[in-house]
Amino acid sequence: MKTKCFLISAFALFTALSLVSCSDDDDKPEVIPPVFPELEEITLEPNNTKEISFTANKDWKIEIEDAATNWLTFIEIVGEEEKEVGSSDQGSAGEIKRTIKVKDDAWSFAEESAEIKLTMGGESKAIYKITRIGKERIVKLFVGNAAVDKVELKFTKNVNGGKSNMVKVGFVANFDWVASMPEVIEMEAETITGLKAEDLGGKPKSDEMDYINMKLEFITSAYNGVIKVKDANDSDFEYEVPLTYTGIGDEEINFVTKNRFNMIRGGIKFNDKGFFIEEKQAEKETQEKKISFAVETQEMKYKSYLVQFDESNKPIQVQPANSWLDIQEKDGNFEIAISGDGINTGDFKALYLLILPEKMTSGTVNFADYLKADEMNETTTKGLNYVVRISQKAAPLTTGFVLLWGVKGDIAAENVIDASNFVNIIGNGAPVGNTYKYSFTNTMLDGAGALQIKPNGWKAEGPGLYELVEIDGADWSTVELSFNMPWPDFLPVLNLDKLAGATGPAAVLFYDSEADKTAGKPMGAILLMKD
Repeated sequence: MKTKCFLISAFALFTALSLVSCSDDDDKPEVIPPVFPELEEITLEPNNTKEISFTANKDWKIEIEDAATNWLTFIEIVGEEEKEVGSSDQGSAGEIKRTIKVKDDAWSFAEESAEIKLTMGGESKAIYKITRIGKERIVKLFVGNAAVDKVELKFTKNVNGGKSNMVKVGFVANFDWVASMPEVIEMEAETITGLKAEDLGGKPKSDEMDYINMKLEFITSAYNGVIKVKDANDSDFEYEVPLTYTGIGDEEINFVTKNRFNMIRGGIKFNDKGFFIEEKQAEKETQEKKISFAVETQEMKYKSYLVQFDESNKPIQVQPANSWLDIQEKDGNFEIAISGDGINTGDFKALYLLILPEKMTSGTVNFADYLKADEMNETTTKGLNYVVRISQKAAPLTTGFVLLWGVKGDIAAENVIDASNFVNIIGNGAPVGNTYKYSFTNTMLDGAGALQIKPNGWKAEGPGLYELVEIDGADWSTVELSFNMPWPDFLPVLNLDKLAGATGPAAVLFYDSEADKTAGKPMGAILLMKD
């Protein structure tokens, strides 16, 4: 019986304790876990804003990570004004909206990302990933002052053989840059900006260009390449600008003369002893008997012809072996010399080397298209691009006179005779051995033009080295005297015009220098007798 009562009492006690425990659990508040939104990614350019939102089921705090606080911030927009409110915010549970702004502070070329973290109930989680777009690299090239997206070089005719295709190229970039050129490009520093060809690069600039002078190393064929501009601090970036060259045309030729002779003014000249006369600012006799030059044509295909004028002034071909020239040619390189001992004992002479690109040699070549003798020139306008004139001076005569009549000065005066027996009549130091006489009448002047007097060996290089002496009351006041050095031999000539009004005899004395004129020592004299 006692045992039974004990069991009943124990059960009652357990039941009571159980009821008390359940009552305590019912009084404890329920714990609600924070609910975070899924991560959202946003990409923005600098100076742009974006509204973000999230639902918070607890008190919350949002923060921008420290590394991005210089370019990412929360803002408030009041009217049209923006106000930065920092890199963090907090509040109570609810539907939350905030505005972020991406700034341009410390903006680099690399893309940058930052997280916005939400903290609730002691837990933190990134709910936004904000990416600031990297700054765009800007590269601009200029030819002169014009912006270009490619650099185009064209063949330029250069008869003196200098490098063609000089072009001034400007660079502008918003980053530290270095550039490389194709191997066929030669560069010269543009000293105004200090840009160096050997270390081609520059600093970021927006409104000022760095210039470099570019020259194309001469090539006869077309060329396509690129100018490469790189970021000096990022080897992965490379910007390419196409560079094109048209190449030499199929009817074009380039003469490489090293500026040793002028093709237009006279070509290759030799003196009477066969030595080359170099021509830069002025003629200069050398001790060289050979002169070299080169030609460049498309694919180096060309033909050459040696041409002379016959007695009727018609251009005809002559074989080099039958001429007074020694011409050696190989692969576009020419070497010219006077054949034999090189000495010219005769008159001034000239030959013409016509060099044509292959396309222009199909069919019969008409030499008259390129050469035509007249009083001004021997080369046609077309021929200027293809003809090299080669001449040799005559052996200098030290006595005697050449007198010419005619509009073109091509009619030789006859009966120019020695007048040494008249030196006393002329006076003024007229030299025995180089005093001559020429007689003419008014009838001879009809249509004859001016009288040209060329004293052999006269060394005058300018006007004034002559003197007109009237004899026995003669009157030559109407006569006009003028000095020049005409093509093709550029020897000094005295022109006498308006001779019809002259009366009586007069003499013209010629001097080699001002000193000789002052001393009264003429090198020659001509007595002009007008009947």
